[in-house]
Formats: sequence, structure tokens, C-alpha cells
Amino acid sequence: MDNRLLIVSATRLSATQFRNNSPLGISLYRLAVDGRISQAVAFENKTGLPEIYNRQIRTNPEVDNVLFVHDDVWLEDTFIADRVAEGLAHFDIIGVAGNRRRLPGQAGWMFLDQRWTRDAPENLSGRVAHGAHPFGDLIVFGPAPMPCELLDGVPENLL
Repeated sequence: MDNRLLIVSATRLSATQFRNNSPLGISLYRLAVDGRISQAVAFENKTGLPEIYNRQIRTNPEVDNVLFVHDDVWLEDTFIADRVAEGLAHFDIIGVAGNRRRLPGQAGWMFLDQRWTRDAPENLSGRVAHGAHPFGDLIVFGPAPMPCELLDGVPENLL
């Protein structure tokens, strides 16, 4: 295994807008120096993410690892293919944020209930930098890496 990484995304932007203006498009341009990284982006997308993601899994059996990423994400680590492979050597699925437990009525990975009560830090895992530019303010949810029962994206409006 040579840690080939397929980065899959979907965007409502055109190919040119994506490459020139989106955090992921700009990040992928920088990562092009790593020949192990390929990309599959659905431009001007109106299809649900599961369909896009599952199609890429079925049509790219030769890649070692697949990373699903929204178009508003900065990929700041130029060794991302290695980082993903390192994580997958220990876990079947990896993510940037998660929760060690699942509870009845849990509204999401970070919340205990439908009132959006945030879970205790000892149950949360992950770190995310948010901002309009790379290397934004770092938000620490809890220690990482750690086994998690729930993984999810991190919507900025819920932080």
C-alpha cells in the first residue's frame, strides 16, 4: 500500500469558482505536489452527498483511502495522505470530531438531547480550526485520537 488518497467532494460552484475561491479547491491546488492524492469533485452539484460518495467508492477500488470533504474546508496538512493512513491503521473510520458514547435521544455527536445540551469534554474528541483563511482559530472538543461511537462534521453555527 502506498497510501493513495482519493479526496471526494461536491460543490454547487462551477469548476473555476471551486478551484479559485473555495477553501477545498485552493487546498487541493497546494496538495497537487503529492502524486498519491487524487480528487473527485462533483461541480454544480444538486445530488445528495450519499449518492456522490457511494459512486466514488464503487468506481475507485484501486485507491487505498477515501476522504470525504465539504468544499468549505481548508486542508492545511501537506502530509494528509500519511495522516489518513496513520489513522486508518488504528481505526476503521476516522473523522475530525466525535463522541465516545451514544445515548437515547442524542441530537448529535456533540449534544446530549434535543435542547442542544453540550456533552462533557471527556466524551468529546477532536480539534478543528475555523475561519475564512487557513490556520483559523483552533477549537478543541476533547482529546484525540480516541475511539468514538459517533463522528460528524462540525457546523460552524453550532459552536
